[in-house]
Amino acid sequence: MSGDAADPSQPSPIGLGPYGSTRPGMIQAADDFLKRESGGNYDPIFLAFNGGRVKGRGLAVPWLNFSPIIVFTATGWWVLDRAAQHAMATGALDEVCWTKTTSDGFKILLTRGRELRFFTSAMNNTQMASVVLAAVANARLSAAGFANEVPAQRPLLVAGAHYGGHGTQLESDAPVVIALSGRGVCAISPSGSLKRPIKDIRRIQAGGVGEYTTGGGWVGGGFGVRGAFEGAAFAAVMNWLTTRRQMDSILRLEFDDAEVTFGLETHAPGRLEIEISAVLAFSEPLKAKERRCNGADLARRANINGGIWCLHVRCPILWPLREHTDAGIPVLRLV
Repeated sequence: MSGDAADPSQPSPIGLGPYGSTRPGMIQAADDFLKRESGGNYDPIFLAFNGGRVKGRGLAVPWLNFSPIIVFTATGWWVLDRAAQHAMATGALDEVCWTKTTSDGFKILLTRGRELRFFTSAMNNTQMASVVLAAVANARLSAAGFANEVPAQRPLLVAGAHYGGHGTQLESDAPVVIALSGRGVCAISPSGSLKRPIKDIRRIQAGGVGEYTTGGGWVGGGFGVRGAFEGAAFAAVMNWLTTRRQMDSILRLEFDDAEVTFGLETHAPGRLEIEISAVLAFSEPLKAKERRCNGADLARRANINGGIWCLHVRCPILWPLREHTDAGIPVLRLV
């Protein structure tokens, strides 16, 4: 059977039609195909959708194909015929680099310059491209095999940009899609990815001012009734054209050897804090544990060659140590 439906840390599989409409039959068709091909032992399905028509570059996909079914599991992808009887192309999930919208659909960019181009429509190309990235992020996190340290945390998916950091493959200002659950975090971007278990997060912060608008501010008027109406109509049009809604929402993750800061487009700070509340609660005891160092550990880390006694521990605070004298010789004492 596909996946573990009883595991709340795993998102439910998504089945979509060619225009983004929900179609559970896609999941069933993909499930039947994988069951036949694998003999019943296969990875959970994360996404199955009807691609309208697909053209491959660097892939042996027939040009005259209609309504193919595209399937993403925890470790691979398939392009099936419309009856889900044969695979026209297949590959590993790690081959998926990114997606890109086109005037009449979208592309899935693969390694070695290959791509799958889907002719769906311009109406839902952004939605479909985003759904594919979401499935890839969730699938990679699932395939990592991390233990579910925070069962209360429901799977969360956010999108935005990587503002900067160190110790990862992510480039600054690159777009990202982030999957977070009680198992860990997976961020994917065109430049690379980040995949870590939840226990490796030393600090997690959410903040920002939330949604705000820029532009607008046009006020109309005129002489007489006609002039007033014309001025008001002009101002309304200009406000509509120039007003932009922006989101200032930050998610910051710190690890022992890396740090990342994301600017999110999909979640305001208040909503984000609520949706990651279980992970936030999980990280608090970790920070407290870092501060509870015993005296022997402090003595090993401190420089006791003389001078003023103080110690910088992992969560950046100064732990004061009082200097006493005994016959003129400095003695280290904990405060």
